[in-house]
This record gives sequence, C-alpha cells and structure tokens, in this order.
Amino acid sequence: MKLELYQWLVPALAIFYIIRTVRQYTSGKYSPRNTIIWISFWVAIALLAVMPNKIANSLAEGLGFQDRPNAIIFVALGSLFLMVFYLSAALNRVENQLTDLVRQLALSQALLPLTIEETETNTKSSRASISKVKNEDSFEKKNDAAHIIENIEELENIVNKLVDSTSERSESIPNEGKTPKSKSKK
Repeated sequence: MKLELYQWLVPALAIFYIIRTVRQYTSGKYSPRNTIIWISFWVAIALLAVMPNKIANSLAEGLGFQDRPNAIIFVALGSLFLMVFYLSAALNRVENQLTDLVRQLALSQALLPLTIEETETNTKSSRASISKVKNEDSFEKKNDAAHIIENIEELENIVNKLVDSTSERSESIPNEGKTPKSKSKK
C-alpha cells in the first residue's frame, strides 16, 4: 500500500495542532469541552487522510448515500453548520456579558460621587467619636480598651452600611441581561 503525500502531511499537521490544543488547555486558554472538540476534530481529519476509502465507505453506508463523496460533503457541511451555530451562540453570550459589564461600569461611575460623600460624612462622625473618647476617659486605662472596642464596632457598622448601600445600588440594574435594539432607518 503506497501512501500519498497528503496521507503523511495531514496527520503531521493534525499532531501539531493536537499538541498546540493541549498546551493551550494547560495554560488555561481552552476549556475542557473545547479541548475535547478540537482534539476529536483533528483525530478525525488524520484518520480521514490515512484511511480515506474505509471511512468514506462506512459513512456512505451508515448514512444511506450511494456515493462516497456525497457522504463526506454532507458530513462536512453538517459539521460546518454546527460550528457556525456554536460560534453564533458564543458571540451572543459575549455581547450580553459586554452589555452587562458596560451597564455596571456606568452605574458604578454614576454612584461613585454618592459613595464618596457618604464616606466623608461617616468619616467625620467617626473622627468626632474618636476625639470624644480621647477627651473623656484618657486617664483610665481600663475604660480605654472598652472605648476602643466600641469604636471598632462603630467603624465596622459604618463600613457594613456603606457596603450594603453600594451593593444594593449595583445589583438593581435596569434591563439587566437585555441587549439594546438597534434603531432601524425608515
């Protein structure tokens, strides 16, 4: 059995891309699902190149085609349509994530001055509390520890209020998850 040039070249190319896919998986660029899909694809291409007659005959018999080329073209077109559908779904997912990210960024920038004002107000009241503690019982060491603990608890309450108010504002995003419709020209 004499092997043609493509029967050597295609498997070598497939091995190169399989190794590349595994490296990208180990570096975290590919998910396990994408890795399995691409490795399966390249193994199928290599097998088709090495044993074109056996695979074409089994495809034609399995799918009920009279001709081997028709079976291969049918399977190839079906695979291409699946890949286009997958890419389209992935593109829609990325667009929705980008829209949500832009909305959250715009809301956080709009709420930033309000958060800064609340922080300044709470900081002033905390400074007043701390200075009051310094002036009241500075000579009693036993009471100092209690006042410090009270001030820490008060600061924790202030921080919790700030975090709660900020998270409530950022979680209530209008039209969350919906992509804006483009305006059509009349």
